[in-house]
Amino acid sequence: MKASETIIRRIKEFEGFSAKPYRDSAGVLTIGYGTTKDADKYTNISKAQADLLLRRDLAAFEDQLNNYIAARGYELTQNQFDALLSFIYNVGSIKPNSGLDKALRSGRPKVVAANLQRYVYAGGQKLAGLVKRRNYEAMLFATAPADIGKALLAALGLLQF
Repeated sequence: MKASETIIRRIKEFEGFSAKPYRDSAGVLTIGYGTTKDADKYTNISKAQADLLLRRDLAAFEDQLNNYIAARGYELTQNQFDALLSFIYNVGSIKPNSGLDKALRSGRPKVVAANLQRYVYAGGQKLAGLVKRRNYEAMLFATAPADIGKALLAALGLLQF
């Protein structure tokens, strides 16, 4: 599977853009749209360069996630793949025997979604940006593709059920 253009746009929104290297909330040197690999090689980049770096990094994370799901025999929807891809782009991986790994083994999307929402700390502090991101990833993981528009509108308070 590959990242959808929708999740690429969302990752850009969550990460924000920085033309210059900076230390993120966990102290990791970062540039562009959350790129950490070789961030020390750059002093200033454009949004176009940052997009290329993001897509390069996402390709590696797509491979990592595809290998992870194949090794375990999981079948994911595009929404579920995108949710996990956004998560591992931000966190780095799904650790074996972690709470998220165990939740995925349960085969219950709502259990996975609830578990995703636990990963909201960086540098020992709960971050509002991570809460927002994990809520989106959880909603995306637990929502069937046909229901995603309604779920997003409901999450924004624009649709009453």
